[in-house]
Amino acid sequence: MKKILIYLSRIAGLAVAFVIILLGVATVMLNVPSVQKQVADYATELLAEKLQTKVAIDSVRLNFFQQEIGLYGVGVEDREQRKMLDVKSLAVAMKWLPLLRRQVVVTDVKLEGVEALLLKPSKEEPANYQFVIDAFKKDKKQPEEKAPRDSAKKKFTLDVSHVNLRDIKVRYNDNDVALVYADYSKDWMGRHTATVNGLTAVLGKYNTALQKLSVTLQDSTCKATIEGVTARWEAVLKKGPQRNEASLAVLSAELHGLDSILKPKVQIKEFCFKTDNHKPRKNQGKPKKGFFDAGHLDITASMDVDVDYLTKDSLHARLTNGKATDKKTGFDIKGLQLAAATDFKRIHMTGIKLKQADTDIAIDHADLRLPNKKKGVTLSYSTGNIAIRVLLKDIARPFAPVLANFTMPLQVTTRLNGNDDGMDFHNVRVQTTDRKLWIAAKGSIRNMKDKYQLAVRFHVDTMFAKAGIKETIISQFPVKKMMMKQLHALGDITYTGDFAVLWKKECFKGLLRTVPGNIIVNDLTLDEADKYVIGNVSTKTFNVGKALDLPSLGLVDCDATFKIDISKPRTAIMRKQKGGHLPIGNAEIHITDIKYKLFHIRNILTTLNSDGALAEGEVVQKGKRRDLFCSFSFTNTDQMRKMKVKPGIKFHKKEKTN
Repeated sequence: MKKILIYLSRIAGLAVAFVIILLGVATVMLNVPSVQKQVADYATELLAEKLQTKVAIDSVRLNFFQQEIGLYGVGVEDREQRKMLDVKSLAVAMKWLPLLRRQVVVTDVKLEGVEALLLKPSKEEPANYQFVIDAFKKDKKQPEEKAPRDSAKKKFTLDVSHVNLRDIKVRYNDNDVALVYADYSKDWMGRHTATVNGLTAVLGKYNTALQKLSVTLQDSTCKATIEGVTARWEAVLKKGPQRNEASLAVLSAELHGLDSILKPKVQIKEFCFKTDNHKPRKNQGKPKKGFFDAGHLDITASMDVDVDYLTKDSLHARLTNGKATDKKTGFDIKGLQLAAATDFKRIHMTGIKLKQADTDIAIDHADLRLPNKKKGVTLSYSTGNIAIRVLLKDIARPFAPVLANFTMPLQVTTRLNGNDDGMDFHNVRVQTTDRKLWIAAKGSIRNMKDKYQLAVRFHVDTMFAKAGIKETIISQFPVKKMMMKQLHALGDITYTGDFAVLWKKECFKGLLRTVPGNIIVNDLTLDEADKYVIGNVSTKTFNVGKALDLPSLGLVDCDATFKIDISKPRTAIMRKQKGGHLPIGNAEIHITDIKYKLFHIRNILTTLNSDGALAEGEVVQKGKRRDLFCSFSFTNTDQMRKMKVKPGIKFHKKEKTN
């Protein structure tokens, strides 16, 4: 028995040795150029017959010991004799024995130097590669030829450990994609890693590039880093073409819970977005207009995003360390944070905080309903209490250069709600930190989609300005300081009324209470189109002498209409010709009653015209048979007592009355 076993072991050893020698000989033979050429020719013939097109394979390499197959110089033409595929080399290393168990175990794939031309002229016409897909489709089996049920259930499985791609170029119609390097590997611990370098794509009007992408996946955690992303594209807007650019320095993400609920953490560094509408910036030649222009943006932003959980129908996330700046416009957000929860129909945000250089905005909560065209749902939103501490100079460069020196801190609180075409403001409160200025109001904005129909309307319940704060506010603006003495004489003022901002017009109506008396503002319009201030005011008991420093005058009951020129070009011409520091315009005042020393004078018409250097006026009291009148003039509103007055009288026949 022992001899038999020894004999059988020798036979087995000889068999194994023979197989090894045979495989070695086969490997050596298959690495002989002439043999490789024969194998390549045979494979070329088979593929050409299968595809019914021209196929070329320069060489084939088989290595049984390393279990590797290599193809070199592969070329395939489409049915129009165009080079559809050109491959420099393809090497695949795999294990043979698992094939018996219907397992494809690939240990290494290396693909280098690929150029592919894929064309599909239209939806109706077939693609130039369709014949390849059709050639390798499985033949439909007849019902009686179907495989047994047990074997049909057992399908091939695929397990790939390493893939390396180099120098890949693919054209699909007018779209081009190129890849310098990509690598994927899986280690024995089940950790997956992937790296992509030098990916570029031209997709119609879009031109994109990726410098580097690295991904690591293990268990239920994924870590990814994206570096050097750029994108350029042309957009056709209603106002014309616009070139857009976007770039991203670094995006790093860490995802947990891949097997259940996602909990990613994302960090975005230096995301830049630029626009160019090929037109001059809107404020070119307009120094009063801010630099902000949607057609010329250059915004750089960074932020951190922590997602508490993410599912297909819900998201809870927190945004922190948000920053955004546009150096050209002066737009600068130094801090942004919020928490958000959404079911992708509505968004609920809490703890919203935004910080600029000297401005802080805090919103306790806000709700946003997302638009849905299919369901006819429009955008809408509402907020809880909004608290703002603002220095208006922070928004001067982008929106209002006139506020560049406005360093007086203001405190604002409000609530708002609205939609994509308007908003409403509730419980608006504005005050200075010393409460010398205090405003309570409510208002609305309508027709936001059409600037010509845009309407901003506010009702001021109360505005209180303590003596001295008016002058302080005016000093924040780079304007000529006129009639400041008269303004100071008004003392504490209170205003109740309405104002509206329409297309290049600001309109005011209300009641102004001052120390000298009350003034009813029937209409006050700042016409930005024609550059005039036009108004009509009236009073029953205003002490004009106290306001103008004319002790001989007392209370007045009157109605006044005026028009003041605020056009810098027009007024500059007048001042160059005549000099002076007076407002330029005219006024007409109907006085029902005015106290002059110990007398009451009634029914007086006063007219006033000022060219900036000299103000001239006339006062007329009409009587039954005589008119009393006097002319006056002055050059300085701060020295009204030096006014020149010339009285006169005119007799006439008694006017007939009907």
